[in-house]
Amino acid sequence: KSVVQNYLTIKNALVKDDSTSAAAASVKLKDEMKIFNKGLPDGQTGLFTAAQKKIYDSVESNLKEQAEDIPKSNLADQRQHFFIMSKDVYTLVKAFNSGITLYGDNCPMYNNGALWLSEIKEIRNPYLGRKMPDCGSVEEKFQ
Repeated sequence: KSVVQNYLTIKNALVKDDSTSAAAASVKLKDEMKIFNKGLPDGQTGLFTAAQKKIYDSVESNLKEQAEDIPKSNLADQRQHFFIMSKDVYTLVKAFNSGITLYGDNCPMYNNGALWLSEIKEIRNPYLGRKMPDCGSVEEKFQ
């Protein structure tokens, strides 16, 4: 849930073309990922089931890399890192219950189609920001 909350903060900052806030939320996202208990050795119970751990492990390093790169980047590059990050967070949301209603949105104009998650049904595009804030459509709903 904390990863999703920080992801949404990054998304909302990019909607507003706010590079500084996107960078700060990205640092928080990476910090939250450091404290996960993904499972303990010898079959002890951790935060994830074995199947969930496998999914998390498949996206963890890439998600951390994007979270590290956003604070070092200009707004255009932050959006590209967010594009990559969104795929990983989307995978996590499909595998885990985020605890909140989310909408899977798509922008047809960025990178030949770019998805993102949003906490609101109204389209607020993080890839095109203030230039085209309502470009896109809701493709999926997660509850």
